[in-house]
Amino acid sequence: MPTRRKSPKPRAGKALRPVRQTLWRLEREGSRLVARARAEAARYLSASQQRALGSLMKQARRLGIDIERRMQRGLRAFEGRAEKVLTRVEHRAARALSATMKRLDLATRADLRGIEERLARLEARSARRRARGAGGGNAPAVEIGVRERERLVPGPPAAGARAPGDAR
Repeated sequence: MPTRRKSPKPRAGKALRPVRQTLWRLEREGSRLVARARAEAARYLSASQQRALGSLMKQARRLGIDIERRMQRGLRAFEGRAEKVLTRVEHRAARALSATMKRLDLATRADLRGIEERLARLEARSARRRARGAGGGNAPAVEIGVRERERLVPGPPAAGARAPGDAR
């Protein structure tokens, strides 16, 4: 069954880009609004009122930091859940695809890789024999036995033999 390679960042991050941009824009606009309100309020307030406003602004900043932390925590939790859902969907799709591929009885990458490796070994063996002079005329340098040929190229199944994956 194919396995999913872990990505360095969760994939859900791309889907949440508009949410992050909106949060960043809101934060920027909020900071500007607070700065403008503070500047305008300072023009109309006495010294004691300005100190009270400063205290209020300090509380507002603390509250803003707390809200930002909570939003980050919520965003991470949401991304984690999205990644889990994505992993489940990929796993189910891989299982369904694997079952379909087994029913089709097609060669897998691993099968093809094994055939390529075997062919490379046989070619190397053939080249070594030719180099030693064991070829002799038009005869093939390597005699492939019946079993090796059957492993390389499966022939038609024998009468009454079951095909791989055939459940009776």
